[in-house]
Amino acid sequence: MYSIEYLPSYNDDLDAILFHLAVTQKSRWAAENLLEALDKSVQDLREFPRRYRKYQPIYPLDTEYRAMGIKGNTVFYTINTEQKTVKIHRILNSHSDFDQWLV
Repeated sequence: MYSIEYLPSYNDDLDAILFHLAVTQKSRWAAENLLEALDKSVQDLREFPRRYRKYQPIYPLDTEYRAMGIKGNTVFYTINTEQKTVKIHRILNSHSDFDQWLV
C-alpha cells in the first residue's frame, strides 16, 4: 500500500477553491461535497496509484504527472514506486491551462 503526501501547492490550490465555493459562491455544501469526493478519490490511490491516466502535456515536462478529474477540477499527482509514495502536487480547475501551472 502506498502512502500519500500532500504538497504545499496542492493545499494552497485547495484552500482557494474551497474559499471560492463557500464564500464567493455562498455554497458551503458544494465545498464540503468537493472535499469529501477528493478525500475518497485520493485515499483510493493508496491501493491503485495507476488508476488514472498519465497527463500528456503540450511541451515535455521534467515530471510524469497523472491526472484525476473530480467535480470540475483536476488533481495532478506523481508516483514513486521505490518509496511507495503518491505525491499530490496540484488541484486546478479543469478549464485551466495546465501546462502553465505544472512547471
